[in-house]
Amino acid sequence: MSRLNVAAVAAFLALPSAAMAVVPIHAYEFDSDVSDSAGSANGTLLGGASVSGGRLTLDGSNDYVQFDSLLVPSTGAYSVFIRLNGTPNPSGFTEIISQGLSGSEGFYIGTAPGGTIRLTDRIGGTGVMFPLGEAELLFSTSGAGSSLYVNGSLAFSSGVRGGFGTGGSNTRFGRQFGGLNEYFAGSIDSIRIYDSVIVPGDVVEPMLAVPEPASWAMLIAGFGLTGAVMRRRRTVTA
Repeated sequence: MSRLNVAAVAAFLALPSAAMAVVPIHAYEFDSDVSDSAGSANGTLLGGASVSGGRLTLDGSNDYVQFDSLLVPSTGAYSVFIRLNGTPNPSGFTEIISQGLSGSEGFYIGTAPGGTIRLTDRIGGTGVMFPLGEAELLFSTSGAGSSLYVNGSLAFSSGVRGGFGTGGSNTRFGRQFGGLNEYFAGSIDSIRIYDSVIVPGDVVEPMLAVPEPASWAMLIAGFGLTGAVMRRRRTVTA
């Protein structure tokens, strides 16, 4: 392989790893409503819930978002990423996202009285305090177990797989499934759902991981070098 060909391949391989980031199956960035920017499952604002300035705002009283389907996969691995700023109910339960019904497969990410995070009916309490202020939560689960990351650091792990939330209520943001209330108070900047186990480094901005301009320049330069080599070889052969 010529030096120019090596340079072209090196330029392509040098693209940042963000270009290979995992893409969610559902994503809600709340730019103007509860549209799904990765799929087609759009939500409906109920009880006074509102979207403004790129955030979903919930009052903890009767606000929530309702969907017409189950967003979290009903089989296999899944992960849920949430960026938010909220306040737990010190004397009750709250739910950031939920689906299904009470039982071993009930799915939710929320808080218990006292402000600790809880994860689905299969796992329940984690003992991890809900973070105050702007924060990121990432819950990943599979047959091998479950992990909770808070602001990019592993905060909890278990050998138990999380519940899928099959049957019962379709997915909700800000309220528990069924006839339960357990409303969440705060604002949510982003919710993304994946059909695989991911780690914090797989969640990148922008969401779809388009390479930076400098990366595109490197890629184009690499292709240009390859083209130059091919033209040179044709000339020599002629």
